[in-house]
Amino acid sequence: MVLFLYTLAIRGYRTAARVFALLNHKANAWLLGQEHYKTVDLSGLRGDKVVWFHCASVGEFEQARPVIERQKEIDPSIRVLLTFFSPSGFELRKDYSFADCITYLPIDLPNNVTAFLDRFKPDAVVFIKYELWFNFIIGINRRSIPMALICANFPEKHLLFRPFFNWFLIQLEGLSTIHVQNKETQLRLESHGLKNVQLAGDTRTERVIEVASLPFRDKDVESFIGQYPVLVIGSFWVSDAAILMQEIQNTENLKIIVVPHELSAINQSSWYKGFGSEIFLWSERGDSDISNKKVLYIDCIGLLSRMYRYATIAYVGGGFGFSVHNTLEAAIYGVPVIFGPNNKRFYEIQELKRFGSGFEIKSQFEFRETMNRLMIDESLRKSIAQRNQQYFLENQGATEKALNWIKVELEHKKSPLA
Repeated sequence: MVLFLYTLAIRGYRTAARVFALLNHKANAWLLGQEHYKTVDLSGLRGDKVVWFHCASVGEFEQARPVIERQKEIDPSIRVLLTFFSPSGFELRKDYSFADCITYLPIDLPNNVTAFLDRFKPDAVVFIKYELWFNFIIGINRRSIPMALICANFPEKHLLFRPFFNWFLIQLEGLSTIHVQNKETQLRLESHGLKNVQLAGDTRTERVIEVASLPFRDKDVESFIGQYPVLVIGSFWVSDAAILMQEIQNTENLKIIVVPHELSAINQSSWYKGFGSEIFLWSERGDSDISNKKVLYIDCIGLLSRMYRYATIAYVGGGFGFSVHNTLEAAIYGVPVIFGPNNKRFYEIQELKRFGSGFEIKSQFEFRETMNRLMIDESLRKSIAQRNQQYFLENQGATEKALNWIKVELEHKKSPLA
């Protein structure tokens, strides 16, 4: 009965998406993407075993990425199928070179499950973080395909722990293993009778360490910064503007690098309204002197993790909207990280707060007070750098644990006794 109601709700979601697609280009892109898996070229999957990685969007992809790339380094014969739920994830990573086939995951209906599994025939499945589609889980189990959920983090108030959702929680027993980010999630799941749980950590730790280790210098950025302290505002949303704009307009001797979450005219215009001739665009860099400018606006994709290395202080956006974005990309450089209040779903943010290197703000006043304290107190910033280093030392290993699971499962399938 519960599965019937769940499937009915999924059908309702699809119908609503069709209506919404008339007004929203993302919804329309998602609908068009639903048919993509039927026609995508499968030639890249021919050969040895196929490991399927499924991500909701860009953030989850960053968690899958270190596992995929290390797997390809260890054994290039393993074929990687990569799927996304969202158009933003697919469009940004549809040319990702480490995957042999990239497509959308069709909506979680029984006929789609059968058609998808018949076409791609995965030998192992890796879902990332929250991606739990129960018709797919049931269909994968029926075919005895090993299946893992990695980087899982289920807070105390997660829907799965509510009485009405007990059926969904029981379905997690069908996963071969659940790799969780933290001890709290492990104990929570085990207290509900799940025995397939392993404490592993978050693969993003290895990913941000790797990115930070890559050499990067830009003479234009360095010319812009000079000897001034720098506030890097990453994943900026318009909802962050009400908190930030007035305060940083009034702050002297501070350079600002802004990397918006989306390259929209609304995001960009909010900065021009605030700073006018004091702002310049990354795409318009040239031979002119930019050292007298106050704001560098990054109007292209893919530079955020590099810009954080120039930060004295980082602000990570989204916390006054849906949710805070990736704070680890900034924290790896040893800088204090400020963010809004909508962050409870993210274990790493709670850890940064506990370590004293992450700062939650709820108002413009709290932003001003936090900025002033961090700007003035150099010894505090040095202490934060040490705390962040300790955090990353203590939170490595998730990638290797995921790889070990894949290795064991694929070897098991090769065994004549399997």
